[in-house]
Amino acid sequence: MKIRLTQIERILLVAVALLLLLNGVAFMGFIQGEDERTSLNKELARQQEAATKLQREANVEALKTELDDTKAKLASAQAVFPKRVPSLEILSLLVQSAQNSGVEINSAALAEVKKEKIGTQEYLSTRFSVKAVALPAQASALLKDMEKGPFPTLHASALTLNIDPVSGNWIASFDLTVYSQPP
Repeated sequence: MKIRLTQIERILLVAVALLLLLNGVAFMGFIQGEDERTSLNKELARQQEAATKLQREANVEALKTELDDTKAKLASAQAVFPKRVPSLEILSLLVQSAQNSGVEINSAALAEVKKEKIGTQEYLSTRFSVKAVALPAQASALLKDMEKGPFPTLHASALTLNIDPVSGNWIASFDLTVYSQPP
């Protein structure tokens, strides 16, 4: 049995065959495109991972720099605190400042040595108790002179001024405290 096709059927058959061929070519292009897309996605993921790693390494370097800066600032701040309290130098400064301001020192004695916490660091606090004959302006000048001296951690506190009922003189009592590094 022979099948006879009309001219239109033959044209349609050729058109269907061409469309199937074209569909096969398009499908092969799609498969190649999918493979290329998968490959590009893998490359993109690899590049993103590398960029993230570089950012982390850059952050590590920035953090190392910040740590070094902080260590330098800490060392600088600790350098302000003497390793030991120079008691004789402090008393010498007191005598010199008293002479400069016209104050007569009655007594100066070591009152207390103890550890104190300043921020997160522990320091040694050395307190001297001082009594002097001084007018209020002279006492103020004495303390200003002391605090301008070579001891940046020295400060005055607990200042009281009273008139001695016997002599009629002004009596100044105050504490001088110096902070140093703990032993």
